[in-house]
Amino acid sequence: MKKLCLTLILVISIAMVTSSGCKRSSDKAKTSSPAVQEILTISGKILKIDTAKAWIIVSGQGKSSVTVAVGKNTVIYKSGKTIKLSDLKIGNSVTITYESKKGTNIAKTIQLEPAKTKKR
Repeated sequence: MKKLCLTLILVISIAMVTSSGCKRSSDKAKTSSPAVQEILTISGKILKIDTAKAWIIVSGQGKSSVTVAVGKNTVIYKSGKTIKLSDLKIGNSVTITYESKKGTNIAKTIQLEPAKTKKR
């Protein structure tokens, strides 16, 4: 009986020592830092605009295109002045900085590039 009690005490002691050194996954989640959002940039021509739903599609490199949501914090510029989404037109050249959140590209800034003048 003494051997059984000693064995039981030893097993409990070992279990307590090993579990005190382990970190629960919920503890790890509380201490980990939030994910850093990457800021992306695309330059191209506007292919489509939906001012009611506040998004635009811009052609990228090659045949790729990017759909970008225009949020309430998005700033749209033309020649250093702030303009509205409704001022953008299909075919305009733009440079957009955006971040991807939960699968949605959200524009931070949209810079309308000046129209190229044709040489005579």
